[in-house]
Amino acid sequence: MGSSSQSWIKIALGCFLIGVYSLTFAANKHAAKSSSNTSAGSAALPTQNRSSFSPGAGAGAQAPFTKKPLTAPSPEVIKGAPQTHTTEAQERGYTTIIIAFIVSLAALMGLGLLIVYRKYFSPIVTVNDKKITLKDYRKKLAQAVAQGVPDTMGHRDTILNDMILREVIAQDLNHTEYGSNFSQYRFTADQKESVLEIWFSKQHRSFEIQEHEILAEYNKRQILAQDPKNAYEYQLSQIIVQSEREGIRLIEQLQQGVSFSALAEEKSIDQQSRGLGGYIGWAIPAQILVPLNDHVVKLKKNQFSAQPIHTKLGWHIVKVQDIRPFVVPAFETIKGALFESLLHRKRQEAITALMARSKVVRHSEKSRRTKTT
Repeated sequence: MGSSSQSWIKIALGCFLIGVYSLTFAANKHAAKSSSNTSAGSAALPTQNRSSFSPGAGAGAQAPFTKKPLTAPSPEVIKGAPQTHTTEAQERGYTTIIIAFIVSLAALMGLGLLIVYRKYFSPIVTVNDKKITLKDYRKKLAQAVAQGVPDTMGHRDTILNDMILREVIAQDLNHTEYGSNFSQYRFTADQKESVLEIWFSKQHRSFEIQEHEILAEYNKRQILAQDPKNAYEYQLSQIIVQSEREGIRLIEQLQQGVSFSALAEEKSIDQQSRGLGGYIGWAIPAQILVPLNDHVVKLKKNQFSAQPIHTKLGWHIVKVQDIRPFVVPAFETIKGALFESLLHRKRQEAITALMARSKVVRHSEKSRRTKTT
């Protein structure tokens, strides 16, 4: 919960407690005042002398049932008697009670509205001043869980990052011929790839791959093949986590026989490989991120790293699935694969550039960690 929300909750609770205290104080004061007035009035009333109604009480005595003309009571009799009309003090007491009740009610309503806002409408991420609310995130998470996706922090990261990417793309597409109609698509599309394809089609000119680019990529591979360090290529899988401690814990599970692919799907924060059980593919050391390449060449087939390896992406656990000599095939044989590799690289560069131009602010980590219901 953010500090701003906590401050408003404290203010609302403070107002409510002040209102309750004022209401109780005013009610007690009013009750004490009424009791005091009643006691004082009762004590001031004159007591009738019963002997004045007794026969033969005196020569001037009146018969007990003799009618007497009605006369106004004397000031001495009514002095101090309880008043039947509302006094000024009582009116002030009533006003205080009403004000205290209104303050308490307003504080409760404000607190209720704040709780509703916090639960459903508070932003979890802001993308270029556009909010992704906690309600949107929980809805997307519930849909994923209903489809069998485990409710883990790794998958939650993937879902939130996917929503951020869709929002960024939606905002970029709003400046094109698609217009604002695309804004309804960003959270309802079943596959992120569909959204990306729409965006890529808008920028297809920047993704055109020329023949000379493919040939240049092929020549690079031939040069790399001449380096003794690249004599072999490795079929790799990986798990990336956010901390060294978590990496050590996962390695302990792997040593106990837990499936590498299962852990990758559940725990890895790498969006590209986690859906494939951590599988990356074939690569030579020159194509592997430093310092991972130094560790990979020391591993044998079906062996994983004994310690997490730190890079700018996080903490890696890498596994070598297979090893084979690196031989560059004929150009025509791998021309299609080179084309796809270059296209994928350009698309990733475009996404990275778009994200770099976007202002993404994450607000509530605690809310995101709350289990969905």
